[in-house]
Amino acid sequence: MKRRGISVFAGLASAGALALTGLVGTQAVVGAETVESIDHRMEVNESSLTESGDRGMVGTVEDMDSFHDVLFRKDGSWLGAGTLYTTTKLKGLDAEVFFETQSGWNGSTISSDTFPNTLELKDPNHEIYDMHVYVNIGGKIFHAGRLQTDFTHPIKIKDGVIYACNEKSFETYLVSKDGSLIHKDYVDDDLWGYTNDTNDEKNKVDFKGGEKEYQALWDEYESASNIKFEMLEIPLAENASSLTLSGDLKSTGKKSFYNSFQNCIDLLESQRCRYAKVKVAGYDGDVLAVQPINEPRCVYFFTDTGDEVLRVPGFLYTDGTYPVKIKDGVIYACNKNSFETYMITPDGKELVHKDYVNSSNWGYTNDSTDQSKRADYKGSFNDSKLWDAYNSASEINFNLTSWE
Repeated sequence: MKRRGISVFAGLASAGALALTGLVGTQAVVGAETVESIDHRMEVNESSLTESGDRGMVGTVEDMDSFHDVLFRKDGSWLGAGTLYTTTKLKGLDAEVFFETQSGWNGSTISSDTFPNTLELKDPNHEIYDMHVYVNIGGKIFHAGRLQTDFTHPIKIKDGVIYACNEKSFETYLVSKDGSLIHKDYVDDDLWGYTNDTNDEKNKVDFKGGEKEYQALWDEYESASNIKFEMLEIPLAENASSLTLSGDLKSTGKKSFYNSFQNCIDLLESQRCRYAKVKVAGYDGDVLAVQPINEPRCVYFFTDTGDEVLRVPGFLYTDGTYPVKIKDGVIYACNKNSFETYMITPDGKELVHKDYVNSSNWGYTNDSTDQSKRADYKGSFNDSKLWDAYNSASEINFNLTSWE
């Protein structure tokens, strides 16, 4: 029988996701009374829906007007950058279904807890092992339930059926017409269980097959696809600068735990980052620029200031309108509503504005890293001399594989 080895990385990463969502624990099945001795079976083996059922988190009506409220709550809170989401249709249900997950978290470019030692935002195509399912029925948003596997098999989808299998159980799921997440099929490795061709639990049929038929179920799982998600990004305030987020997280000048540039490259390699050695105006030393592949709007800068570990003068996070560039050591990190250039202080500890001009024609210029020497900008946001300078700069060439 086909089995997959447990991924230690996936387990640890998703464990972090559970902590972030505030839902940590193990999973009892709901709708179990229709098959003899199913209660006992689920207590022994547990299913991907167990914890959700234990917590009464199946088929509950939420105080939401749309799926948008899942991500951005009415109280003003939101689930955070890196949250993955998508809408789909499931077999037997006309209503639209919404998946949301933070499974696979490996830190975030915007997490003050992990910055700057973990840089990656999740890949939207990352394998996921934990997700919430919502459904809109008659204008009401139901939390259909939460699926959590044992990190052995990622959750998949095929022909409108969710596959959330575990090492000892083949499991598929649908959403019932009353807004609850239910088993379609459940068969454990003792060959006990049931199958169903509908999203009505009354139509369950005892599984009568042997090893061959059980393997055929797993073949179906293998042929299913990973769920394709979109990734929730940080909303950049209209007049925020590319350095605002770094300042908000008190990440400017923060010490890392990397003891050398090469050590930084080696340890971040698993997080799929790109690297460049650059010279930045205002600072005489070499600078390591790091860009997470999954988040090209973001660039981190590392310096060696003589401490035991590298320091992070800061990171730049743009709105994605313009790529980050560099010319004569000046970094250009512009946005739709702001022209911005940056330098690093002579001590290598702080990334600071050189020039800033916003779309309201307010701003300043500076020829040094001393912020007391700023001069008010008297021109326009659309002045050609600003944007000609940007256009003449070059994108940072992130092709470094070894510091030496």
